[in-house]
Amino acid sequence: MKTTLLLCLLALSAHAADVTDKWFANGRFIEESESQRTTNGLSAKLDFTIDPNFFDGWRQNWTPVTTIKHTGGLIAVLFIATDPAVPEDYSFDLRVLEPNGTNVNISTNQVAIKHAGNFGSGSSQLHLELCPKFTAIDIDPPDPYGVYIVEVVLRDNATKKSLTLRKSFTVEK
Repeated sequence: MKTTLLLCLLALSAHAADVTDKWFANGRFIEESESQRTTNGLSAKLDFTIDPNFFDGWRQNWTPVTTIKHTGGLIAVLFIATDPAVPEDYSFDLRVLEPNGTNVNISTNQVAIKHAGNFGSGSSQLHLELCPKFTAIDIDPPDPYGVYIVEVVLRDNATKKSLTLRKSFTVEK
């Protein structure tokens, strides 16, 4: 498996419809799961996409994926709830596990969130921002078929709070 960390500039603009309103309101996720949660005041969402242009218009249209074909790939992305009045300093470890439980990748990333504006209709100051670092995961022979698990440990370096997110994807023939 080949895993590549990519860094992109975050360029977003506000529009009327915001998909984050379906996920996040009043400083918390509407539905919590292993892949999106609020713990100790720290909120984040881990998701996958195959859209290479996901930075453009993700607030209006987000299409997650959980299944890919062998010799395909996906992009693991992280959304973080931020307060525009507070400088953000995050780091996260990302780990990919093959279907047999073998670690195939571990990476540590420092992240400074550049605020694109206050989005969402919740009454909280917190809003979701797309993390400017993401990981492309490519499945190549001899990588096995089956369920892969991606785990992210996100740390707020200012408050020393952390949370763990997990999400799986399936590689089919």
